Amino acid sequence: MKRTLLILLVLCAPLFMAADRRTAMRNYTSGSAAWSPTTPANTLREWIKADVGLGLNNGDPVSTWTASAGKSPTASGSARPFFTNNVQNGLPAIQFDGVNDYMDTGNFTSSQAQPYTVLMVFKLITTASQARLIDGDTAGTGRLILRSGGNWNVYSGSAFQNTAQSEDTNFNTLLLEVNGTTSTNSWNGGATDNFAGTSPGTDNLPGIGLGCSNDGSTQPAKMFWCELIVWDGRLSTADRTSALSYIRTRWATW
Repeated sequence: MKRTLLILLVLCAPLFMAADRRTAMRNYTSGSAAWSPTTPANTLREWIKADVGLGLNNGDPVSTWTASAGKSPTASGSARPFFTNNVQNGLPAIQFDGVNDYMDTGNFTSSQAQPYTVLMVFKLITTASQARLIDGDTAGTGRLILRSGGNWNVYSGSAFQNTAQSEDTNFNTLLLEVNGTTSTNSWNGGATDNFAGTSPGTDNLPGIGLGCSNDGSTQPAKMFWCELIVWDGRLSTADRTSALSYIRTRWATW
């Protein structure tokens, strides 16, 4: 009997270990507690993700992308992007047509001052000169722009600065800390780059626009938006690590 039990334990051990690994990945663990974007002490200003808050069928136009935190981006008429099932790692995404699709939160209740941190998951479907994936709302009162242009580049009121990542049509994760000359960017869990110490600007972030310029028409991007999170301030080292683990587990972008 003991011999039989020992054989069973040996045979089942790999299954138990695999189950433990799956549990750890599901929980995005930091110690024993599950981590989520609400975990950091930093104020969570915006959180939208394509698998929550929509309740749509494949190909349906998106009028309101209900936020898990913050303000919900909206669109109307022919400017509405559409919902697409099973885009990456079994999860859906919001597809923008690269013509006139645009979603906008409007202005936040209070503008987000620097420093702040943005974590985003997206894919450019086709390359286009200076296609804008994100553009802060309301010109003249502050903005954050991410656009294509050889390397992805970022603007926050001063000048477009190249990030460490070449423009491509892969699914990408960008962790961006916006804080003047100490702004940083990290792509797909890689090393942190500081824009060679050059500032993209010191603008506040008054709101979020997705899919083209904040005028709702110029420099449109044909793309998928998957998830976008904005926190006040800089994340701690532990929260940065957990945030990237959370995204990697969900979206498998690297």
